[in-house]
Amino acid sequence: ATHLNRLFFLFQFYRPLNVRVALTGLEIWSDRDKIRVEKSPTDTLSNFLEWRTRDLLPRLRHDNAQLVMGGSFDGTTVGMASQSSMCSRDRSGGVNDHLVSVLGVASTVAHELGHNLGMSHDTAERHCSCQNEPRLGGCIMEPSTGSVPDCLTRVSIRPEPPTPLRLIAGVLLLSLLCALTALHL
Repeated sequence: ATHLNRLFFLFQFYRPLNVRVALTGLEIWSDRDKIRVEKSPTDTLSNFLEWRTRDLLPRLRHDNAQLVMGGSFDGTTVGMASQSSMCSRDRSGGVNDHLVSVLGVASTVAHELGHNLGMSHDTAERHCSCQNEPRLGGCIMEPSTGSVPDCLTRVSIRPEPPTPLRLIAGVLLLSLLCALTALHL
């Protein structure tokens, strides 16, 4: 039930953008890790994406995979993902620390999924801001707030070239776009 609760919150984070996140599978590694989990988020992401391409994609059709770890990375990093990689066969995924809070896990996965979709961090330098104050959790695409974000800002959906992200009538046509892009990979 806890894993499903996390997914429910993840789905809720994307609702303001009219983006639907669909779960196509949930794999729990109960006997052993299927990859080498490192203290470095970069190395763990690389190992996970190699496993996804080699082992998971042949078994399960999907656009993206997110690993929620039972441990933590060195330093303050709680997650990492490849930027603008949603339609990439070998780069669409992310790795996430296992936080104590269900909302914390969901917001970290939502943040990394945002990077996969082409979203950058919401920063003052980019003239992106959220009405939700940092003390109230900030926003999903802020670099780090130290607390649990509760909103995605509409400003985050501005694609930055090159990215496959396109909005038509407020609905993200990701599945269709990924299918078309896959023909050119």
